[in-house]
Amino acid sequence: MTQTIIDQLLKIKPKTGLSGGGYNQGYGDAIDYAVKAVERFEAELSDYLETYYLVVEFIETDLDHWVKHVDVPYSYIQKEYTQGGMGRKWEIAKEWTTEFQNLHKDNNWEDGNWFDTVEEFLIEKNKI
Repeated sequence: MTQTIIDQLLKIKPKTGLSGGGYNQGYGDAIDYAVKAVERFEAELSDYLETYYLVVEFIETDLDHWVKHVDVPYSYIQKEYTQGGMGRKWEIAKEWTTEFQNLHKDNNWEDGNWFDTVEEFLIEKNKI
């Protein structure tokens, strides 16, 4: 993400001459772009982290339930954890969070169904 912002800033060519404000308008445009890019990054990061938290909580709850109730059928998480250990658990969290964010990147969640949608997604992903 940071490299993308830098690449975009480097593409902005300053206009020659001074604008009415007394500064080179091209640099002003670059600064405006940078501020907007940082604001987008912060919003996207916040959304990602909220989803990531729910994914990790779901994984931990699934594994905790499995440990306490051995007769519970295996889930995808349990199978992967058995084969890949702790590291695989964190890989799943990142993969599922990224997949969910990509599937719903244009959703503004005004209908208030974000939590239910995350939960349904995780339940479906955890089936084997």
